[in-house]
Amino acid sequence: MNYRRKLTALIIVGTLVIGPSIWSMKVEQAAPIKQDKVLSDDDIQTMIHELWALPKEVRNIIFLLFLESALGYHFNLSEIVVSISSPLVITPQFTTLSGISSLAVSPDGKTIIASSSDKTVRLWDVKRGHQLHLLQGHTEVVTSVAFSPDGTTVLTGSEEYSGAARLWDATTGKQLQLLVDHLYPLTSVAYSSDGITAIAGCKDSNESEAILWNSSTGQELKRLKGHTNYVTSVAFSPNGATVLTGSADQTACLWDVKAGALVHKFVGHGNWINSVALSPDGKLVLTGSCDKTARLWDISTGQPLHRLEGHTHWVTSVVFSPEGTTVLTGSCDKTARLWDVLTGELLYVLKGHNKALTSVVWSPDGNTIFTGSGDGTVRCWIRSGKTLDSMNKNGESRNLLKQRNKSAEELYMKKLYPVLGR
Repeated sequence: MNYRRKLTALIIVGTLVIGPSIWSMKVEQAAPIKQDKVLSDDDIQTMIHELWALPKEVRNIIFLLFLESALGYHFNLSEIVVSISSPLVITPQFTTLSGISSLAVSPDGKTIIASSSDKTVRLWDVKRGHQLHLLQGHTEVVTSVAFSPDGTTVLTGSEEYSGAARLWDATTGKQLQLLVDHLYPLTSVAYSSDGITAIAGCKDSNESEAILWNSSTGQELKRLKGHTNYVTSVAFSPNGATVLTGSADQTACLWDVKAGALVHKFVGHGNWINSVALSPDGKLVLTGSCDKTARLWDISTGQPLHRLEGHTHWVTSVVFSPEGTTVLTGSCDKTARLWDVLTGELLYVLKGHNKALTSVVWSPDGNTIFTGSGDGTVRCWIRSGKTLDSMNKNGESRNLLKQRNKSAEELYMKKLYPVLGR
């Protein structure tokens, strides 16, 4: 077999096991391609079988060694690189006396707002950790909070049957307006990117709709009808032209704001959808469900791309990182998880809360994660400055390169070197 057969084998193995590599590689020098060894079909299958049986990190190292042998290249391995390049640590947490129901971060990243089951909303200074304002006035649980794009106002939605949506001054904490005076509770609220329009999802099986209104005047603009059970979550696209709704009917819907018409329906979850999000570039849809999964979808076709599995209880909250490369999910299993958008692979697990997570958000610069829980705390996770080559997905201390490079070379010599016949 000539070098083309070796390249065929390399492509097969590479396609199956490497995906988007987590290694940073540099080609130092190239030697002429060797053409004197032959790989049979059985050899190829043996390599594939052996590689699949190994941990991913070991497979990647072996793959590079295989490249060196098959093609005559020499690679240097640098530190492991993932979407978040340093471990996350907890700073002093923000605490309430009741469970957290919803979180939002101001556009400048300096203030975090949290609603809780005690019918109140609190604003904290992120850097100093002290409470700025206590927003009181709702008579039922506040289910959702949102900052206006300019950070000057706060929108809240609650389970009240009257006066469920309210507008507040973010600087003074004073209530400015009752925006919606519906006869049914609200589950989720959001602002458009220009701050002119707001949307709310309704928690009423007889009124399975989302409502658009002018955020300044409270004038109703449109009602989006099509779900067969109540709307649980709402989100605007980055350009404000479309909105996404998730529902207890197990579907998510994309709507044209101007026409109020349904564009796509995303079907596939096996239980309620609790949370929805749109990627920063507006090309992807993210959904989290009571079926314990989160899913990524192509917004233009409505087709599923990745099924994010790993949580052991309901997925309650989902969000994209600001740059759009990572997904953050929160769950009733008391953890938050980070996932790679391109591959759908689990990157990291955040543990620490002792009750279900209800809301997860990123800071605008992408360096901080906030998690809210039924344990009454908001935890702030920030980069520590260390590299992740000493951590694994579960946060366990480990120097991946030092401990696994040796075993990878040993496995290569034992399993693949004889197959290459070098």
